[in-house]
Amino acid sequence: MFLQNIILKLISNDPNLKEDDIPLIYYGLTQGFFLILNLLISLTIGILCGVFLQCFWTVFLLFPLRIYAGGYHAQTRTSCFFISIFMILITSLILRYFTIPGNVCTAFSAILTAFIWKQAPLDTENKRLDDEERKKYRKKTHIILLIHALLIITCITLKNISFLNCIFLAQGITGILLFACKMKMKR
Repeated sequence: MFLQNIILKLISNDPNLKEDDIPLIYYGLTQGFFLILNLLISLTIGILCGVFLQCFWTVFLLFPLRIYAGGYHAQTRTSCFFISIFMILITSLILRYFTIPGNVCTAFSAILTAFIWKQAPLDTENKRLDDEERKKYRKKTHIILLIHALLIITCITLKNISFLNCIFLAQGITGILLFACKMKMKR
């Protein structure tokens, strides 16, 4: 990747930088680049579908939950990128053309919260977790789900169905990816 190489060259002159750290820094730069690219494309899809704000909130709610809950991971960075963009496109189209009733969102979010709470974190062959990481990720997943629950209560109180749909879809994507990972692990 061109941009990562430029940044790596700029910082490689730092006398405090160890030679062993260069591959890790390159990996971090690459991951950061793909995350920013994914975010920009996701928000562009939201703009093109006319649901920028809902797309933004869905992605904002999804990313931290997805990071800590784990679940299915594609084999390559490219396939991960395209699967992610496809999911955001489908989500944006749902947000554009459907309004899921508040009671349906709330009921399914309760089910999804229980499922994610119990299953997460799931690791894969691409991302293994040791016991310490598993405890840390589980705690963070639980905190995120509690924040989601508070947001759901707030949405119900304020009758903000649009934001409630965003929470439901973020949890739905995470739940689907956890379920897919469980099914793949059973094979």
